[in-house]
Amino acid sequence: MQNNWYQIVQDYTVRLVGFRSVNSTGGEVHVAEEVLRLLQSDGRAGAYTAIGLDPLPGDAFGRQNAYAFLRGNSPRTLVLLGHIDTVDTADYGPLEPWALDPAGLAERQDMLSALAPGLSEDLAAHPGDWMFGRAARQI
Repeated sequence: MQNNWYQIVQDYTVRLVGFRSVNSTGGEVHVAEEVLRLLQSDGRAGAYTAIGLDPLPGDAFGRQNAYAFLRGNSPRTLVLLGHIDTVDTADYGPLEPWALDPAGLAERQDMLSALAPGLSEDLAAHPGDWMFGRAARQI
């Protein structure tokens, strides 16, 4: 397993942002499958007491939740929850072809700033701390 956790998180985020996972589409299924693959990567599959995909009963799109249980040394429980669906990318306008491509959007920061009021100031205040793309957040 790699030692650089920050780089691992960045790599995983880029992989997940690359999926078109618009709500109420089959794309959500592919993201859940990828989350499960990531959880099991680098030899971690055996670390969990349970891991898998839990189908949503009666869901017309066949969506499912990815889950993993890991026993720690404490009797206390920590639960991490998140969602893997997104909204469509039409609001990216002329940048829509790169909405799922953080590197492609980073190369087009000037165009992105023109579409997002206030972004230039945020970028200047925290240079190099951004990952762009649908479902990506400041890193």
